[in-house]
Amino acid sequence: MYEHGVGVDRDRLTLRLTNRLSEIRRSAEQVEAFCARQGMASSAIFAINVSLEELLANTMTYGYADDRDHEIVVQIWREDADLVIDIADDARAFDPTRVAPPDLDAPLDERPIGGLGIHLVRNMMDGMEYRHDGQRNRVRLRKRITPSPAPG
Repeated sequence: MYEHGVGVDRDRLTLRLTNRLSEIRRSAEQVEAFCARQGMASSAIFAINVSLEELLANTMTYGYADDRDHEIVVQIWREDADLVIDIADDARAFDPTRVAPPDLDAPLDERPIGGLGIHLVRNMMDGMEYRHDGQRNRVRLRKRITPSPAPG
């Protein structure tokens, strides 16, 4: 079923977003609902949404050289004990797995701007892969599914 760029069934969520920052909020609501249906703990849902927000905001803010609308496709599905998140876009090629870790011991005024968002993603997710297929960036994230605690 598709409605306003969202395809959802029990096992898969597909979001078709434009490269506008306002789309991040809509995606977060859909991701939260989908993950809740999977029985995920709120801490895992939070980590997924923060990671998606960081990667989408970077792509939307820095990835395009024009003001045209571009489509970013986010697909989420369960694969064994993991939730898999695929992000595909036609922005400038950018491999987040090659970004050097920030020097968190350096004084704040000596640290370069940027890099903390990707650091957060690396620490909040259980896996991150990148590939460029010649036309699109493809980032795949993995998060271990942690069931929400049973009411008791």
